[in-house]
Amino acid sequence: MAPNTAIGFLLAALALLLSRNVTRRATGIVIQIATFVALGIGLTRLVGYAIQLELLYSWFQTARMALYTAVGMVVLAVGLWSMWYREPWYASNTYFRADEKIAFLGAGLLVVIGLTTGVAGFAAQQVTLEAALGETLNQDVRNRMATFRSEVSGKTARTRAMAQWLGTGADETGPRDLGAWKVAAESLLADSASSVSIFDHDRRLLLEMGNASTAPVLEVVLASRESFLLWDGGLLLRTSAPMALEDRRVGLLVVVDRMPLSTAHLGEANLCFPQASRLACFPQLPNPRVYTIDRKSPNGKPTPMTLAVAGKQGLVKGLDYRGRNVIASYAPLNAGELGLVVKQDTSELFLPVRNQLRWTVPLLILPVGAGAVLLRRQVTPLALRLFEAQRESSDKEARIRAVVGKVADAIVTMNAGGIIQSFNSAATAMFGYTEAEAIGANVAMLMPPEMRPQHDAGMQRYFAGGGARVVGRGNVQLPGLHKDGHVFELELAVTSI
Repeated sequence: MAPNTAIGFLLAALALLLSRNVTRRATGIVIQIATFVALGIGLTRLVGYAIQLELLYSWFQTARMALYTAVGMVVLAVGLWSMWYREPWYASNTYFRADEKIAFLGAGLLVVIGLTTGVAGFAAQQVTLEAALGETLNQDVRNRMATFRSEVSGKTARTRAMAQWLGTGADETGPRDLGAWKVAAESLLADSASSVSIFDHDRRLLLEMGNASTAPVLEVVLASRESFLLWDGGLLLRTSAPMALEDRRVGLLVVVDRMPLSTAHLGEANLCFPQASRLACFPQLPNPRVYTIDRKSPNGKPTPMTLAVAGKQGLVKGLDYRGRNVIASYAPLNAGELGLVVKQDTSELFLPVRNQLRWTVPLLILPVGAGAVLLRRQVTPLALRLFEAQRESSDKEARIRAVVGKVADAIVTMNAGGIIQSFNSAATAMFGYTEAEAIGANVAMLMPPEMRPQHDAGMQRYFAGGGARVVGRGNVQLPGLHKDGHVFELELAVTSI
């Protein structure tokens, strides 16, 4: 389990345990902090997935939280908030005033909006940068492939042509003119060859010029066993072609050339081929010696080079054999399972983004913090006024209820739908219903059944703008219905509020 995951669950558990018995303001503050820190951990990981922070910072890999765990952490924190939000210690304003709650939530929303905007900007910049680098790497691979194949095909064709010419000046015993062969060999050495070797039809050495590669560290066949790629202090290409005279083989020409794709030119490019269960690779700048790598990265997925030697071509973003995040373009160089990978570490690629984050994040935090403080200063007086107005309204309503409750006359209030809103004690004595039974019920239950259609029609006519027959007409003698079912005469006055 990642450290941030463990911390998030511990904070959530702490908030859950403390919320069972809150008797002090400090306990409530700890519960809120623990909940919002757990929420922040989950949101941070979701942000990490959005902008792929492990590509920006290699250390972020150690704090990797699974996506579904991050979502679960956010849901858990929201659930904790909805739980203690309804608890008496928070809802009753005992420890936290209404203005404090409003200011806190407002500041939180401001922070979320500010950070979301910043994250969206960096995510867009990252996507653009990745796309540009991906196209650059793909083009680099295509150029290297074209150069390599051109070199191999050109040198192979040159060796064949030279072998054909040498064959016309030889027989089974050897050259007719050894001097001419030496001149031909010198012309090859002057081109790009490091050594030229000529054998007779029994593989006996007839002529050798230059520095022949006798014990290469690496050797891989390229095509039809006419060309081999070697490593012997440098990247070499060995091509061979038979020397023939009138369809009779009289010897063999072997030429070893220096390849333009040297160690210095490889840079972040890798050339590898299968060797048993691993991959053998030619040296390059980060690895100046021949080395072998695993076919799978530390996360168990095939490395870009594994895909390349399998004959596949494409662009991948993930871990390489070193366990580092890279963006790599890969392709096979030939049918002999030689693969080419050109890559770049994402930590180097996103160095400009990291540098921007170093000064952008503080600049983003400053206005967000200032906005939160300003919001609190502006909201607190307003919230206090609203709180005072609500308290005064509640006090007035309580006083009115107290007065109405002591009036000797039965008083019933209802809304436009005929639903009872208040029911004083005199009404309870008159109709037999308690306040709890009456409030929320339809006022029609207080009148005999035969009068209910007339009542409904009168209500519809009145609220449709028609004339009033009872409302505002003073006292009217009408029958009422008691809870026990008996009908009694009452004097009714209806007033619109």
